Amino acid sequence: MNRNDYVALLDRIAAAGEDSRIHYLSGARTGAHDPWDPTTDAPGQPVTGLGSACRDVGGDLVFVETLKGTPHLVIAGAGHVGVAVAHLGVLLGFRVIVVDERPEFADPARLPGVAEVLCGDYGTTLAALPPYGNACYVLVTPGHRMDREAAAACLARPSEYVGMIGSRGKCATVRAALTSQGISPDAVARLRAPIGLELGGREPAEIAVAIAAEIIQVRARSGARSFDPNVATGIRALAAAAGRPAVLATIVGHGGSVPRGAGSRMLVDASGPVAGSVGGGPIEAESIAHALALLADPDAQGVGVQDYELSNAQGAELGMICGGRVRVLFERL
Repeated sequence: MNRNDYVALLDRIAAAGEDSRIHYLSGARTGAHDPWDPTTDAPGQPVTGLGSACRDVGGDLVFVETLKGTPHLVIAGAGHVGVAVAHLGVLLGFRVIVVDERPEFADPARLPGVAEVLCGDYGTTLAALPPYGNACYVLVTPGHRMDREAAAACLARPSEYVGMIGSRGKCATVRAALTSQGISPDAVARLRAPIGLELGGREPAEIAVAIAAEIIQVRARSGARSFDPNVATGIRALAAAAGRPAVLATIVGHGGSVPRGAGSRMLVDASGPVAGSVGGGPIEAESIAHALALLADPDAQGVGVQDYELSNAQGAELGMICGGRVRVLFERL
């Protein structure tokens, strides 16, 4: 991929919340990329010792990944629990949106740091929000009808998480009502209700912690990662400076104990590292040196991979004894 490809990727992530790609590391399509549906099986087979993202497809290497944008947290209901969840969402780095149909509750003064406070009917207002794949919905409205309307709107759109507060009996009633509305069983099954991990607390702040913990757990288990915002800023700056060559180093596979995992990126120009990291220490120094060598050689290939073995003689030379292996993709931008 070139710098314009990456800018387009960043734009898609910003608009939709996520983007999944197959990057071709070798073979006739080296340097190309295709969209990938992460709900389907990844192509080929994992390369032994390099995790599941680096794969062998008929002898050619590919790297598959799903990248996320800024996570959105949409809260329906601005009562005590909703306000507490909003405070935690801001602290955790979410772009928080709060919806409440009661004007006295939909007051930005009660919700410092929240990006948007919307006053309106729950179902209609939620349905009117732009679809965003990297979104989590927390339904803490004051009644069954509002919960049902909010859940129907949220289950009809892309999301990472939809959770609803309530007793088991209330949640069963809402699920049955959603099914009777014609919402598919698969969609209804996505509703996490009662919401939150069972931590035992009953105060609004304690319930909010349980909800936030469940959201963190769900997001961590998805395996997706965010594109490093500092690297993204650097790439956008490059796109505006055509005469400034650079190399993007990306970890595309790893095994064993390593400092950084697949998808970690570092941007390097002729002056050295600009943003990001592929692990720090000697392995990063080697990656920087390789990137600088590529920039200094006008005949160097635009795309290539390097392996760093951290458990053999090469690892000893690098001063690394953690016993892992890292494969790094280098792309001239």
